[in-house]
Amino acid sequence: MSNKEVHGEADEETDTTGSDRSSGSHDMEEALSTDAQKRKGQSTSSVELPHIKKVESKNELAFVVKEMSDSLQEFLRSSVKRLDVKEVIDELKGVPDLDRKQRLKAINWLIENETQFSVVKNLPIDEKKDYILMFMP
Repeated sequence: MSNKEVHGEADEETDTTGSDRSSGSHDMEEALSTDAQKRKGQSTSSVELPHIKKVESKNELAFVVKEMSDSLQEFLRSSVKRLDVKEVIDELKGVPDLDRKQRLKAINWLIENETQFSVVKNLPIDEKKDYILMFMP
């Protein structure tokens, strides 16, 4: 019988422990729920601050991107040096044996290609025509 009593006591303990677990789990759910509600209350105010920072960051980023774009456009405008058409025409007048069609085509090509114009300008007169006809599209 002593085995039975021990067994019976163990059953009671199991039952008690099982019911404690049940009520403990219920108590834990309440505690978690309460914690979650507290966090929601706290997080609502703390979420707004990062949101404001995020909006400010987006505005700052947009401002910086716009400034960079404006600076780049200004740089490109200032660095794109347009060749003086008259200078190109005058240079080609000195090139012997260029017919009218070749001269007009060369004017267009050299105005669009400052580097090529610089080369033509610095070549000896007798090489200018060959260079223009060789590299002009």
